[in-house]
Amino acid sequence: MAGHGDAAKFSTKKIARIWKGRVKLAVADEYAAYLYESGVRHLKSVEGNLGVQMFRKSEQETAEFMVVSYWDPGKAQDAIRKFAGASAGKAWLLKKDREYLLDPDRAPEHYELLSDD
Repeated sequence: MAGHGDAAKFSTKKIARIWKGRVKLAVADEYAAYLYESGVRHLKSVEGNLGVQMFRKSEQETAEFMVVSYWDPGKAQDAIRKFAGASAGKAWLLKKDREYLLDPDRAPEHYELLSDD
């Protein structure tokens, strides 16, 4: 069994910024295209970005989207502020997000990526 001292073996390889948003299922395909073109492509162009993934989970009446962007741990705060503004902890809304999203002000979460096997 691993002891508490084993945590020292891990170091932050990247910062993962995870954002989730829900839309009505009827507009999910339209929103997916919009999110990719206006959001994902923009994130990929920000200096300090190490990659972006976009996920979708469809349910009975809604579709939830999750965007995970990866950032250099030494530059993450500055890089995220370049697109999100002064508060890196608030949601960065796209121009039409308030038209699509059911919960537009949902805050993103930030995690340290310790292992990427």
